[in-house]
Amino acid sequence: MNVAELRQRRDALLTALAAPEKSVADGTNSAEYRGVGELRAALAELDRQIREADGRPPVTTVRFSCSKGL
Repeated sequence: MNVAELRQRRDALLTALAAPEKSVADGTNSAEYRGVGELRAALAELDRQIREADGRPPVTTVRFSCSKGL
């Protein structure tokens, strides 16, 4: 599956997440979801696949910079 197809699926999931329904169809493909949690899990998986297909490494480190404002 190429990046354009993955992004189309991601867009369909975002639409489904905005108006949660039990099923989503886009012509030839259809999918049924149990709830918002499952939609979010599918979206996270698609994001991972898109990053992998683009050749971007996964985010493994988050750095915080904090101060008291003085």
